Amino acid sequence: MQGGNELIQALYLCGEDCSSTAIEAFAAANAGEIELAHKKLKEADDSFNYGRAIQLSIIKNMDGRENREKVVAENYLLLAMNMNDMIREYVKSL
Repeated sequence: MQGGNELIQALYLCGEDCSSTAIEAFAAANAGEIELAHKKLKEADDSFNYGRAIQLSIIKNMDGRENREKVVAENYLLLAMNMNDMIREYVKSL
């Protein structure tokens, strides 16, 4: 199992990948490439799901002390999920 700092870094990376891939889906949808947009949304989902597994591992291993960096990393992932969801609804509407 990865150490705490490695897990936090991986969580940030999952959030970044989910967000950037969702933005690629948005751009593809705007260009009329709906099939590519759906493919990118699937990739964003995969990044989010991997990040969610990391998030649950972090929560499971917390020792009760408040750790700001863990909370910020988790929030970053949740923001990525929200972006992904909004872009998914946009793609559906086309």
